[in-house]
Amino acid sequence: MTDGRLRADRASRVSLEHALRTVTQGEADWTAAQAEIVHMKAGFASIKRPIRASELNPNRTVSGPTLFWMCDAVFLVATLATRGAGAESATTTSMTINFLRAAAPEAIQAECQILRSGKRLIVGEVRVFPVGKPDYIIASATGIFSAAAQAPEVE
Repeated sequence: MTDGRLRADRASRVSLEHALRTVTQGEADWTAAQAEIVHMKAGFASIKRPIRASELNPNRTVSGPTLFWMCDAVFLVATLATRGAGAESATTTSMTINFLRAAAPEAIQAECQILRSGKRLIVGEVRVFPVGKPDYIIASATGIFSAAAQAPEVE
């Protein structure tokens, strides 16, 4: 898992507990999904979650919205790990997802690699696969998060 503290860019630190509080705050979906952060470090994050019957489409495969949610959620965790405290206000600006194969109704995992972390934009790449089968990619996504500009210090 992790030692609880992670090194992030700009000499800031973000803890696993802080990331969990951030992604779960006001997010009933995260708790209901039983999502779990597997690993996070600056520039990378991995999460996993079980799949419920209600998340299957009529073909009995994992629905597109569920896979998209995984991409968006892991991107946020990777952004927090990379940018540290203060990145909580980052929002999805763009996300393009490619569904590569049908996803069986089993637990899934998503990994996000941050490709670029600029002043305002964070660019990342996500892979979704069944837990324990990282070479069997179900979906692939690229996205851009926008980090809010920090307000100037008032003296």
